[in-house]
Amino acid sequence: MLERVGFLPVRGPEWVRGIGTGAFAIGDPMKVMTEVVVLCLVMLSVTSSASDPSFLVVEIHESKKSGNLWSHVGIVDPLNKTVEWGESQKYDKGHLPVVSVDGLNVVEVHQGLEKQDLLSSFASGDRVMKAPRLFYHVGVVNLETKTISWGESHKYGKGRWPSVALEGQLVAEVHQAKDGEFLWYHVGNIDLANKIIEWGPSTQYDRGWFPAIDTDGSFAVEAHRSLRKRNKWTDEEEPTRLFCHVGMLNADTRSISWSESQKYDEKGKFPNIAVSGQLVVEAHQSHKENALWYHVGVIDVADRIITWGDSRKYDLGRMPTLDFQDRTVVEVHQSRKSDKLWYHVGTVDEQTKTISWGESYKYDKGFYPNISVTRLAR
Repeated sequence: MLERVGFLPVRGPEWVRGIGTGAFAIGDPMKVMTEVVVLCLVMLSVTSSASDPSFLVVEIHESKKSGNLWSHVGIVDPLNKTVEWGESQKYDKGHLPVVSVDGLNVVEVHQGLEKQDLLSSFASGDRVMKAPRLFYHVGVVNLETKTISWGESHKYGKGRWPSVALEGQLVAEVHQAKDGEFLWYHVGNIDLANKIIEWGPSTQYDRGWFPAIDTDGSFAVEAHRSLRKRNKWTDEEEPTRLFCHVGMLNADTRSISWSESQKYDEKGKFPNIAVSGQLVVEAHQSHKENALWYHVGVIDVADRIITWGDSRKYDLGRMPTLDFQDRTVVEVHQSRKSDKLWYHVGTVDEQTKTISWGESYKYDKGFYPNISVTRLAR
């Protein structure tokens, strides 16, 4: 190898440092060899960083008519701000699915399809629906096939609009009451061998609609929409506001110690929230229009509040959800006028509390998309 390096062409009388100048000296082959090896390592590093599957993304959604639930597994390319998706995989029937992935382990929750209560309907003369049930699955991702091996579906309660977060073997879940405005949470321990969750008690923590939760380490963050109110003078419906909580997980008692409710936006609906370290990202749909907005915030650990940046519009659509790791964020949403599903990949700037978004890409059709991102072990 050294002999071949010695015959590199000479374009100058002296050694010129720097690769790519074409000026190599025959007299010092070891220096030439060193520079060539460094160049190869740099090129290898750049190439591998662009294709290194360091971020795994799992997406789930509901089909347009049948109530079937589908999942995708993808690998995020942060450099090009794209996702390489696997095939769509049907795994159950239901409504409003939410997913969380940590490593290769996955937890999914959804609302069961509503059924008519025949006895109550007959007695009242009206169509009365049974309280919707809540179900979960535990699964494991197969990176090679980009599929998920799901466990059985298990009922764990009654309610609406569930959301879930997985942190190691600890699971946190929130949902809206089955027939009202109260918000409840569970904390459970996941049994990966049997693909089941041992839940703690269901505990009320606030009032509102459309709760969402995420966890990182001992932190839990939650967002929800306020209840509807009408102006007492005009009787017009007022814009719904958005609120959040910061909580601390307790694995021993299977509980969350929540902070006070904090208002962070005057208008909005369908909020979704994600946390990584002390950095928080939130997305929501506008109050009236089908516009999508986001916030970036930082947790104040001492006061257990979030210092939010400005609300910023980033696209048009419905039902946005997002997650992020190491400043790389992936967002999915439904088209504002159809069942097309779209995604963005972006980079979070903690200093400016902004996100630099990539292009919007269509990846499937359906309703109520939800997403979770994790860093893969190298």
